[in-house]
Amino acid sequence: MPPSQDFTAYRDQRLTSVPANELCAGIDSKTVVIVEDGALIQDNTAYISRRSNEMLRIFRDQLSSPLSIKHQTRAANAAEYSDICKSSFVLLPPEDVRKTHLPPLLASRLISRTFHQMVASAGLLYVRMPSWVGAAFAAMAAATKTPLLVSVHGNWGQAYEAVASDKAKSASRRRLAELQARHAEGVTRKLCRQSIANFFVGTTLRDHYSPGHSKPEFTFANFLLTEKDRLPAEQLERRLHGAEPRPFRIIFVGQFSSRKGLGPFLKAAEALYQEGLDLEVVLVGEGELAAQFPTLAPRLTAEARVKNRGYIPYGPELLATYREADVFVLPSVGGEGVPKVVAEAMAQGLPVIATDVGSTGELVQHNTTGLLVPPGSSPALKAAISSLASDQGLRRCLAKAGWEASKTMTNDVQRRSIWEALHSIAPQVTVHEAVVR
Repeated sequence: MPPSQDFTAYRDQRLTSVPANELCAGIDSKTVVIVEDGALIQDNTAYISRRSNEMLRIFRDQLSSPLSIKHQTRAANAAEYSDICKSSFVLLPPEDVRKTHLPPLLASRLISRTFHQMVASAGLLYVRMPSWVGAAFAAMAAATKTPLLVSVHGNWGQAYEAVASDKAKSASRRRLAELQARHAEGVTRKLCRQSIANFFVGTTLRDHYSPGHSKPEFTFANFLLTEKDRLPAEQLERRLHGAEPRPFRIIFVGQFSSRKGLGPFLKAAEALYQEGLDLEVVLVGEGELAAQFPTLAPRLTAEARVKNRGYIPYGPELLATYREADVFVLPSVGGEGVPKVVAEAMAQGLPVIATDVGSTGELVQHNTTGLLVPPGSSPALKAAISSLASDQGLRRCLAKAGWEASKTMTNDVQRRSIWEALHSIAPQVTVHEAVVR
């Protein structure tokens, strides 16, 4: 199938041939059911969105017998998905794919009896939030008294608030977004109270959704970076003291979306270029804003100073792309947890400029391991980029401190932390300790 093909019809045909009772066989008190959005099947192979796969990988590896429940909410193309490989996954059949914005208690009643029985039999239900589907399954867990574990990866209400503040939207759409924001916030807080323990991507989300709870709470980050992926010390020294390349190369890695602040960032880069700074912008990712780059940075784009590298999966090619740059910029305006791209950039010896949103400040200490600027401010981004472009000594200092800090930002460190947390609350369903050594 070509990458652009709509999988909706194929998906429904494939899933209707698999009875739910067969998919849910073998669930017992040692099974962890993981609820997650977005999957498809092609040629008997299950696929999950790249972002979801990365987010779940660390948790999934710590569990002895995970069973993931997948839910397809909209048509998707193959380019947005990757093979989930070595995990056991169950996909909800089409008759269980319902409207996802119903209140969770109502939505849970639309899910078939088979899945209610599956949740009742499981030893633990793991729900990754934000997710309307996850919230519906959590409502089932409350009814069946199944222990619930909640992992919060983003500020749900903030996503709707961004729509509510968008003046380009109709008044009715903005009002609906305001109601959705309040509802989403209430649902997340309720699940955090219902669960036996909560995991948060960064302390900012913990403080926002679960202040003062007496139950176990853990913070973590979804870093894919391993110790062997960090730039070797001798290469770091060569990088820090080598000849300055031209043009000055700025890299961004992430989704091409308004939430990531690409508009203010490209506006700042355009202004610096107009003022004579010999620069180049490298963009790694994909998204709806790609078509707007010529409008956001007309001269940079016209003179081929904006390089769109497209999506590059985590691995040697992406790490090499980081190493070709002089500075990394993450200009997000909201919705961040603990951004793994910041850790990746630091580990490759890049000085970092980031906006102070989410838990980014846990990685970037201003004027120590990087520069923090206010979100949505082109002048602040411009000033920060200009200061690094003109001061090689500052770049070296920030890069070296960031590289040192990245030693604690590896997948290995996070795996150990998550295993210890999971084992302390559910030892019967965690893998043997040797797996995460």
